[in-house]
Amino acid sequence: MGIFSRFRKTENYNLKKSDFTTEKEESEVEVTFISDEFAKSLAEYKKKQGIPERENDSKKFTSVTRFANITLFGNKIRIQYDPTEIEIDENIFINQINEKLNWISENEIMIYRGITDKLLILKNEDWVEENAETLSDKQFIKCLTLTSILFFHDGSSQLGFDDGNLFWGHSIMVDLSKDNKFIDAELLG
Repeated sequence: MGIFSRFRKTENYNLKKSDFTTEKEESEVEVTFISDEFAKSLAEYKKKQGIPERENDSKKFTSVTRFANITLFGNKIRIQYDPTEIEIDENIFINQINEKLNWISENEIMIYRGITDKLLILKNEDWVEENAETLSDKQFIKCLTLTSILFFHDGSSQLGFDDGNLFWGHSIMVDLSKDNKFIDAELLG
């Protein structure tokens, strides 16, 4: 048996809203990069509009994420989405996540092939240490580990892979369209 086995059992995902944990993170954003001219113009505009001046123009923002930990491709991974971005009923969105997860589970070979087609040449031409041998498809794929999936409001998703130090610790991000087309694989970090 090779890396991919036709006997490997694929998962059947049926997550519910209660399977997700909510995570909130507050951050403060402050506008500090404007020119003096713009600041004066802004102050004049606020005065004309009757907008009161404040001591500090910083604002607090709260980002909300819902996440769950699942097993996919034999790895424990984190899946997540931002509930404030979705424009449909959240339960329907989670059903779409289940469909996407089931599709990903059944199309492991296609996903790894897309990564290999996009990044193996880059690895072998630009990221090989001096006097080191180039990698085969199988050696390259064996180094990759799926770690996360981010689901977007439009039905697209982004899979995050640990690179197994192929690219000196950069993550590999794979973008899939709403209709499960492989869009891109790129390095991050």
